Amino acid sequence: MKKTNYKFMGIFDFFKSKKNITENKAVSENFVEDTNEEIELCTFTEISSKRFFDELSNYGFEPEYWFGAYSSFSSSEKFKIFIGDIEGKGELNFDVDNLLVVGNINAEWLNTEYDNGGGSLFVTGDIICDYFSNYYGKLVVVNGSLLVKKIVNNEFEDSTLTVRHNFATEYYHGIDIWVEAGGKIDVLYGNGYCLPVGYKEPSKECIVPKYNDSISKDFLGIDDVNADSINKLIRERVLKQNN
Repeated sequence: MKKTNYKFMGIFDFFKSKKNITENKAVSENFVEDTNEEIELCTFTEISSKRFFDELSNYGFEPEYWFGAYSSFSSSEKFKIFIGDIEGKGELNFDVDNLLVVGNINAEWLNTEYDNGGGSLFVTGDIICDYFSNYYGKLVVVNGSLLVKKIVNNEFEDSTLTVRHNFATEYYHGIDIWVEAGGKIDVLYGNGYCLPVGYKEPSKECIVPKYNDSISKDFLGIDDVNADSINKLIRERVLKQNN
């Protein structure tokens, strides 16, 4: 599928004129662990695992809770930070294992798939999109809300999706792979369930789609409903929309 060029904006220019940029700010592989190099706005900057860990702390993500210590990261993992808002059409992927976005993401399809799975995506603001797909072993933490107009595809083994404010979507697919949300949870169709952040009794606190599996399957319009078939459906819709 042909990827769309995305627009990256400064946080305070989200609704103003925008400009395209490219990832041209990566640092060398010999990045010093304790560097204090300045991070420019609207630029993907490669940083060390320690700097990534420290920046997560600065923005209130409590990295010790998710990772234990920065030394637990694999030596082959890469880390980037982007300060600004991101928006655009088509499919949006990030070509890095671990990414911190200090801003909002507004996309047609945010697909977190990268390499063989794993890694993380932290977003300080909101994610607003038509479609959202998590991936195997991927950790996604949204400090704001995750508002998905059409489909959330979350049935990927060992993945985690945590939203600190509101979560809403028309169709949610997450059999045995739930999303946790700290605010209002609103799901019309789907197969799976959601839980409030800090839940203690999941069987009593789980939130399921308004309509049952049978009605939801008819709404989706495909016979074999699984993570791969849903991503295929999303890709076809996005491709059609942009041709």
